[in-house]
Amino acid sequence: MTYGNETALDYYDGYDGTYDYFVPANMTMSPHNQLQVIEELRFKLLVSRVVLGIVYGSILFVCTVGNLLLLVVMYRFKKARTRANRLLVNLVLSDLLTSLLCVTFNIDYYVVRGEDWVFGAPMCAVVNYVKTVSLYVSTNTLVTMAVDRCIAVTSGLRTENCRMSLTVSITLVWIVSALLAIPDAIFSDTVQFHAADVDMLALPSTLPAANVSTPYSDKVKTYCRRIWSIDQRLAYRANYLFLFVAEFAIPVAIMTVCSTLVARKVWDRKFPGNVNPWQLRAQKRSRRKTVLLLLLVASFCLCLGPFYVYALIRDFFGHLLHSESTNTMIFYIVEAVAMANCLIDTLAYVAVDNRMRRYIGKLLVCFSCCQSKKNGTVPVDAETRTARSSTYGHAPIEMRVRTGKPEARL
Repeated sequence: MTYGNETALDYYDGYDGTYDYFVPANMTMSPHNQLQVIEELRFKLLVSRVVLGIVYGSILFVCTVGNLLLLVVMYRFKKARTRANRLLVNLVLSDLLTSLLCVTFNIDYYVVRGEDWVFGAPMCAVVNYVKTVSLYVSTNTLVTMAVDRCIAVTSGLRTENCRMSLTVSITLVWIVSALLAIPDAIFSDTVQFHAADVDMLALPSTLPAANVSTPYSDKVKTYCRRIWSIDQRLAYRANYLFLFVAEFAIPVAIMTVCSTLVARKVWDRKFPGNVNPWQLRAQKRSRRKTVLLLLLVASFCLCLGPFYVYALIRDFFGHLLHSESTNTMIFYIVEAVAMANCLIDTLAYVAVDNRMRRYIGKLLVCFSCCQSKKNGTVPVDAETRTARSSTYGHAPIEMRVRTGKPEARL
C-alpha cells in the first residue's frame, strides 16, 4: 500500500496495533546492518512472545473465571444487587468482553501466529471495535462510580431522586462508548506485506539482499490494523487528541478529585457519643467500598496511563522513537500492562469485598452439593455449611443441625 513515494505500514490508534511507521521506498541498508537488525529482533521478539503469552494466558483465565462467578453471584443473590454493585456489573461485563473476545484473538495474533491475521477484514473491524468499546465502558463506568460515591458520601444524599437514575447512567455509558468507538470500526482493515521470517518484523522489500544470505522470503503476512492514509494524518491526530482528553485526561482528573474527597470524608468521619457495633460495621463497609474505588482508579491510571502516553508520543513526537526494535518492544510492554488492568480489577473485586467472597463461597458450596447429589453422595457437614447464614449489618445467626432440626443460637 503506497501513498506518493512512501510505503505506509500503519497509522494506528488502539490496543492491538503497533506504531505509526512510514518507510521511504528508496531506503537502503547494508548487508551487515541487516544481519545485526535481524539477530537483535529475533531475540527480542521471541522474549516478547513468551512474555505476552504468559500475560495474556493469566488474563484470560482469571478474568473469565472471576467475572463469570461475579455475574452468577449478581444473578443468584438479590442482596448482592446494591447500587454500587450494579454499576460494577458494567466493569465486569467490559472486562469479560475483553478477556473472551479480545485477549483470545490477541493470543492467536501476537503469540501463536506472530502477527498474522487469518480471520478476515470484517472480524478485524469487529474485534477492534469491541476492544475500544470495552475500554471506554470501563473508563466511563469508573467516572460514574466515583461521582456517584462522592455525592453519596460528601452530601449524604441517598434517595434516587437526588442522584442520577442508575438505568440512565448505565445507558449513557454504553451509548457514549459505542459512539466514540465508531472510527475504529470504520478504519479497521487488513493489509498484506511481504514479511521476513523473523516473527512480527515487516520491512520493505526494497531493502537490498545482495551479497549476503538473509532470511527474507516471499512469505506474506496479513495485518489487522486501523489504517489511516497519509492525507488523513491531521484528522487522525485530531481524533486521537480528542479521545486522549475525553477518555483519559478528564476522567483521571474527575476520578482523582472524587476519590480524594471520598477518602478524606470516610476516614475523618466521627460518630457522636458511644459507638455501637452497628456503626462500626457500617464504617468498615464504607471504608472497604472506598478502598475498592481507590484500587480501581489507581489500576486504571497505572495500567492505561503508559499506553496513552506512549501513543501520544508516537503520534506527535515520533522522532523520539527512532529505533524500530525499541519502538516495538515499548509497544508490547504498554500493551500487556494495559490489558492487565482487567486482571487487577477482577482480583480487586474479590479481595476487598467480604460480602462478595461470602456469596462466591455460598455459590461454590451449592455447586458442590448439587454435584454430590448427582453422584449419590453428600459431603460431610454439608447441611451445617449450607445452613449457616449471616444477615449483613446484624449479628450473625449460627444454625446447627441436631437430630435433623435446626437450632438457632444467638
